[in-house]
Formats: sequence, C-alpha cells, structure tokens
Amino acid sequence: MLRLFGYPTLETASEKLELAPHKPICLLLYLAMQQTWVSREVLATLFWPDADEEGARRNLRMMLSRAKELDWAKGLDISPLQLRWSVESDYKAFREALGAGDWQTVIDLHSQTLLEGWRVPGVAGFEVWLELERESLLDSWREAAMHQVRELQAKANYESVCLLLSRVLTYEPLAEDSMAMYLEAAYLSGRREEALKTYERFCERLRDDLGLEPLATTQHLIETIRKSGRLEQTPLPKQATGLPLELLRPPRLIGRELESTQFLHSNARLLLIKAEPGMGKT
Repeated sequence: MLRLFGYPTLETASEKLELAPHKPICLLLYLAMQQTWVSREVLATLFWPDADEEGARRNLRMMLSRAKELDWAKGLDISPLQLRWSVESDYKAFREALGAGDWQTVIDLHSQTLLEGWRVPGVAGFEVWLELERESLLDSWREAAMHQVRELQAKANYESVCLLLSRVLTYEPLAEDSMAMYLEAAYLSGRREEALKTYERFCERLRDDLGLEPLATTQHLIETIRKSGRLEQTPLPKQATGLPLELLRPPRLIGRELESTQFLHSNARLLLIKAEPGMGKT
C-alpha cells in the first residue's frame, strides 16, 4: 500500500519504507495519483516546462531509467508514448470513497496533507500541480465533513460535531459559518465556557487579520449562549439532489492534458484560447 497523505511511505507485509525526495520517485508518485495512462509529452512539460522538446524528452528518459531501477516500483507500465503505474494507495481509496459517498472513510483518510513535509527541489511544475491538487482534496474533504456533520446533527451527537468542526476550522479558522455551527454544537454539548472562549479568540483573529467584526447573526448567537438561552439550531444548507456526485464537483478534463499543463505553467501575462464552437473552450 502506498501512503500519500502525510510523508509518502510504501507499506508491505514485512516493512514500511519512507520514500526519499528524489525526482524519479516524484515521477512515480505523480503517475500513482493519476491512476491512468499519462503521455510522455505531458510529463516532459510538467517536469521541464522551460526546456525545449528534445531536451525535456531526453530528461524524461533518464528519469524513467532511474525509476525502473527501484526494486519496489512494481507494476510500472511503459509504452513508446505513455506511462502508467498501477498501485494501491490511500489516495486512490480516498477518490473511490468520495465517489461512493463514504464520508467517514474520506474524513479518516485525509488525516494529513498530501505529501506533507516532502519536497523535491527543481520540479516547479510538479509543485504547482501539487498545490492545486491539495486544494482540490481539501475541498472534497470539507464536502465530506459537512455531510457527516449533517448526519451527526440529526442524531443530536453534538460532541462529535464539535470534534469534526474543530478540524474544519483548523484549515479555515476564519470561516464564520463553520464557527457558528461549532459554537452551537459546543453549547448544546454542555461546553458553554469553551464556546465563549473560542468565540473571543475568533473575534480577535478576525479583527487582526481582516479588520472585521462578526456578523450580526453570530453576535446574536453568542449573546444567546452567554444568557444560557434556548438555541434555535441553524440548519446546514441542503445539498442538491437528483444528480450524481461526480456532476456536483468540477469535471476532470479528458484529452486535454498537454494543453491544461501548458496553460497552468505558462509565465505569460495573457493567454488566449480559441477553437471552433463546441470544442471545449469553457
């Protein structure tokens, strides 16, 4: 099993191998996360965006040669035009759980940031892609967390709601909607003083970072908590229904890997995309 959340490791029945931050391993990890065939052209552009085509392809052949020497890199498929590494990973399990609506598994797997503490010098294109992927995974994790919060609220399990929302606020400390739900859950679970202290810290940070005060609704909520009044719990917004989960999230481009890679890593101040109507410019 390849572990990609946190520092990357490869676990077997007999050992746990931490993967060193080297370019050939960087290539393998990227292939593992793609979970499909990736063209050599895309890889060459990703890892050597400033090199000429011939030089980038030569560098890719050398990197691939070094990757093939790793005795643990089993299942690496190589063709003249594309590459693929089929391996079981927690990243793959995360994506599968997300598609199946298994929110608890999604939450459990994203216990750390993707490739946390692992950095390879000289692969700026990969680093840009990695930051975008981390943001995408965090958005998906947040979606799962809110689904789970909704289920826990329905069961009046406010203690678990607090624990989960505290993780959400770790990533988004100034998300006032999440903070309001946390304050409600803390109060309803009998932790009134903790709710008040958390609110004060939130106000201080909101003023220091943004120069803002909490919304009127949040202030009304905290006044109710201070007076130990009856709380009208704020429901979470209802999710759209009747559509597959895949359609509720941004789609993944198919057949535009090279173009999207060039677009993301371009240093141009202005880019123009043109094509015939219906060709997929949007």
